[in-house]
Amino acid sequence: MSVCTKPFGSGGFREAYYATSLSGLSSSTKYLLKKYLVDQIQTIEAVFGSVENHTRKSVQMNALANNFALSLKIESPPEYVPVFSFNEVYFAKTSRNDFVSIEKYIPGDFKK
Repeated sequence: MSVCTKPFGSGGFREAYYATSLSGLSSSTKYLLKKYLVDQIQTIEAVFGSVENHTRKSVQMNALANNFALSLKIESPPEYVPVFSFNEVYFAKTSRNDFVSIEKYIPGDFKK
C-alpha cells in the first residue's frame, strides 16, 4: 500500500490518508487509510485494552451495519428508495506495527 504522507482529514481518534494498493487489492481504486492519532492511543488502550482491539471492533461494526442495511433492503417494500450503501472495511497492520483500517475512497463531504 502506498500512503500519502499528510492526512487529508481528521476525526476524534483517527486521521485519514489517501492510499493506493501495490498488491492484493485493486491498484486502480483509490483507498482511504485511517490511522490513530498518537495523542489518543492512551485513551483507546484504557477503554478497549489495545489499539488492535479497537481497530478490529471498528471493522466488525462496519460489517454488522452492512448486514443490517442488506436486511432492510430485502424486507423493504418495492417503492422504498434505498439510502444505505456500504463498502468493505479491511483490518491491517503497517510495517511500523500500527493498526489501521482501509476502505475504498468515496469522494464527497461527509458529516457524522
